[in-house]
Amino acid sequence: MSELSKGTCQKVAVAQALLAEPELLVLDEAWTGLDRSARRTLDAAVEDRTAAGGAVLFVDHDPARLAGAGATGWRVDAGRLTDAGRPTDAGRSAATVVIEAVGPPGREPPPGLGLPGEPRTRRLPDGAVRFVVPPDHSDALLAALLVAEPAWHIRSLESRP
Repeated sequence: MSELSKGTCQKVAVAQALLAEPELLVLDEAWTGLDRSARRTLDAAVEDRTAAGGAVLFVDHDPARLAGAGATGWRVDAGRLTDAGRPTDAGRSAATVVIEAVGPPGREPPPGLGLPGEPRTRRLPDGAVRFVVPPDHSDALLAALLVAEPAWHIRSLESRP
């Protein structure tokens, strides 16, 4: 591997990740260092993974990356997570964001989540908490849960029309 180019190393790493057919594929700037043909191949592999029911979370500096894939897109703007304007599955902007989080056993969500108003919450049978918030409040809620002492584990995040 030490003798391979950066692009070839990227190809090997992505191939290894795809071989496992993961339910969640996380790609951190995976297109960096790839030639045009390899980028198209990776785009197709990501689309194939999602078509097979998997989820793909990726970071990329190209705002047009996979724009036609019908995915929900988010961008970090001035340190805040914002909707990138891509359509949801229903073709509309999300009206709510549903976050499921798991905290320490028996602990209630941290007070003062820094949100205007209180998020709708519901304790689930397995002890997790489901939060329902408007999209423009989701990043503040996520940040509050992740910096709580002890931190909460984010189990899922979903945009809903």
